[in-house]
Amino acid sequence: GGGGGQRHPDVREVDGLLTDIVDLCSLIFAYSLMIADKRGIAAADVSLVSPESGKAYNHLLSRYVQLEEVLITSNYRTAVGCEEVEEDCDFAVSTITDDTFHILSKATARAIETQHAASASAVIQHANHVLSHELKVRIFSPRLSLCFCVCWPS
Repeated sequence: GGGGGQRHPDVREVDGLLTDIVDLCSLIFAYSLMIADKRGIAAADVSLVSPESGKAYNHLLSRYVQLEEVLITSNYRTAVGCEEVEEDCDFAVSTITDDTFHILSKATARAIETQHAASASAVIQHANHVLSHELKVRIFSPRLSLCFCVCWPS
C-alpha cells in the first residue's frame, strides 16, 4: 500500500450529516407517534413499531451523540487556533467566547431537535464541559492577560 494521507472530513460535511441524522430521527419519532396513536397507545416508543427498529433508532442516536461531541470538541479547538484578539483602548478582547457560544448553541439546538431526552442531555452535558472546563481554563490561563467578553449589540 501506497499509504497516502488520510483525508479528514470537512466540518461542513459533518455538520450537514448531523443535521440529516437529526431530521431522520425526528421522522422516525413522528412515525412512532403515529403508530402509537393508531394502536391507541398513549406513550410513543420507537420499539412499538418493531424491536429491531427501536434498536436501530437507539444505535443511530448513540452514533449521533458521539459525532456531535467530536464536532463540538473539534470546532472549539479550531476556534482557539483561529482566535482573534483585538487590542483597543486599555485592554485586549478575544473572540473565543463568541465563537464558543455559537458552536455550542448550534449543537445543543440540534440535540434538542432529536426529541430524545437522553441524547439531548448527553450533548448538553458535553457542551457544559466545554464551557465549564476548557473555555474556563482558556479564559483564566495565566499566560493570557486578555479581557474576555461577549459583546451584545445595543
